[in-house]
Amino acid sequence: MTQQQPPPMPQPLNYQSPGIACPRCRHTAYKPVSFTWWGGLLGPKILHHVKCLGCGYCFNSKTGRSNTVAIIVYSVVLLIVMFVFLGFMFRH
Repeated sequence: MTQQQPPPMPQPLNYQSPGIACPRCRHTAYKPVSFTWWGGLLGPKILHHVKCLGCGYCFNSKTGRSNTVAIIVYSVVLLIVMFVFLGFMFRH
């Protein structure tokens, strides 16, 4: 009688970056941010927003820089689009 091998344990996700390090602590492991108050589900994906697993700092995984300016631009554009949409909706 042969003994069955237990299934292999799932490996933890590797969030190592190919060359981009956290601008604050230089750690190279991070995870994608899935939801934020400023961008909901879509904003972090558009801006490649990630969170460092070393210090918790959030930054752009493509550039290695802070997303602060991009977040402000994203929010202003979203507000303008919302006001234009509401203006057309409630036009007399």
